[in-house]
Amino acid sequence: MVFSRSTRIKCLYMALLLSQLVICCIPATSSATTLIVFYNPSDGVILATDSSVGVAKSDEVKSGRAISSSFRTECKIRTCGRYFVPESGFGGIIGRSNIPLACSDVGSSQDIEILAGDFMRQALEELTNYVSYLVQMKEAPAIDDALVSTVIAGYERGHSVLRYFDLSFAGVEDSKLRFRVTKKIACPGATECGDLKLVAGQKDAILARQGRHKNANNLLLLAEELVQTEIDAHRKTRYVLPPISVVQIKNETPRWFRLGLCVAK
Repeated sequence: MVFSRSTRIKCLYMALLLSQLVICCIPATSSATTLIVFYNPSDGVILATDSSVGVAKSDEVKSGRAISSSFRTECKIRTCGRYFVPESGFGGIIGRSNIPLACSDVGSSQDIEILAGDFMRQALEELTNYVSYLVQMKEAPAIDDALVSTVIAGYERGHSVLRYFDLSFAGVEDSKLRFRVTKKIACPGATECGDLKLVAGQKDAILARQGRHKNANNLLLLAEELVQTEIDAHRKTRYVLPPISVVQIKNETPRWFRLGLCVAK
């Protein structure tokens, strides 16, 4: 069959239009989470998060980030075997941030160091896909801006254990995307583990109230208060939403102080 030149042009135009529609409608999830991480030898690990998960499309990109247009709520203190793995950051336009799937990919290791290394490698694969797309859109992330913050926490060999890392964009070198670990903490062991208090993700409202938190002497209440501070500050954006989940890993049986949407195991 032979098509006229005008017909071929129309077909080409429709094909280009269809490809643009497909690209623009790829869904993406981003968790603009507020993530609280405490660690000390007597209290073990305390983790707290909100429940907001944003859903963005690939044409909703601004300043190197996917800007969510709709939101849902879910538990964000995920489990991987006997470990908890909450994250703050962006799952990506092309990729996904799915801890249960990631856990099945890396396996349920009985060693936190091995598991942390597996999650870091998988996070780098996701970020490569995500940032490749952003660079093509001329929306590269800011250098050293933490794109993903990951926590792995559990109880092994008689004490609470924690691994934390931030992965950030380091630019393009020799036509390759580069990333770097801008923060990495292993507890016990690191000097900060004597009294570790970390806030990842949405934290501007928390920092603005620094030193004025009423529950400073009760870490479980303080973790809940800090997340609530960001929920109150983001009522319009919905980047941080209730309910709040708070869990303490002090021994082999985790204590859920606030279950939120999570399921105790």
